[in-house]
Amino acid sequence: MKKLFYGYSNGKYSIHTNFISNKTIKRESNGADRVSIYKCNEIDLEQMLNGVLSGKYITTLAIN
Repeated sequence: MKKLFYGYSNGKYSIHTNFISNKTIKRESNGADRVSIYKCNEIDLEQMLNGVLSGKYITTLAIN
């Protein structure tokens, strides 16, 4: 199953099965100024949690 990895600039991350709204991104950010979104399968997700950038890069969003 594909998952979306949301990596925030402050080092925090979250994992979701579908895209989340900008309001939810802002709530999860805890003061971060940007978020990078990657689409990952199970193997890519495990590598992302270990600090290796893998998966398909989707976009980076600025958080106001």
